[in-house]
Amino acid sequence: MLSKYFQQAAGDYLWLLEKGYRAGSILELVGNHYQLPATERSMLYRGIQTEATRKKRAGKLIFETETLAGKELALDGFNVLIAIASYLQGLPVFIASDNWLRDAAHLRNKIQKITRFADAIECLLAHLRVLNPGNVLIFLDKKADLHQQLKDFLLDSAFWKKDGFSIIVSDLVDEDLMAINSGILCTSDSEIIDHTTCRLFDLARNTLENAFRPDFVDMRKFCSPP
Repeated sequence: MLSKYFQQAAGDYLWLLEKGYRAGSILELVGNHYQLPATERSMLYRGIQTEATRKKRAGKLIFETETLAGKELALDGFNVLIAIASYLQGLPVFIASDNWLRDAAHLRNKIQKITRFADAIECLLAHLRVLNPGNVLIFLDKKADLHQQLKDFLLDSAFWKKDGFSIIVSDLVDEDLMAINSGILCTSDSEIIDHTTCRLFDLARNTLENAFRPDFVDMRKFCSPP
């Protein structure tokens, strides 16, 4: 349940964002004015983009799952799994105005409080088997405390198949993903989305929608003309 003034806060935030003000500054201004909790501030920051940004990203996102069959997928491992695990744990996830599913950003500094990674991996890998892509490269951030635990969860999953699945542990995951120039990327990271030349697929959203038919908060409705 969103707070009473969230819609007004979202409208003010978007108006100031379109005027060119820095996102961090207006987040504090609007958040303090409407006394928004941390989760809702994160939803503004990660969930509302300018019209120009939305248009720039619009053509990159693939919606047809049959397009994935036989294609190489490169997964931003933590990015995808945190969104799925957050949903499974009852933590907030939402559809941003640029059409990607995202989790509340402040949780990213508290990854240890997300407890459903093993379940998220089972859910993700089961769905990948249905999508039937070609090679699947799962990139894990070596700097993240849980990278070894997630690697072990992946390898122990009942749905893991040795052929066609690879885990890449890297110190520079974002740079590695942005350097890829073929196949399809799976991430909701804004910097990667904006800089990649590849098509993108919202694997976290597609996994959850197919498994649970969730009713996500949709930030797009807060960015429509009155």
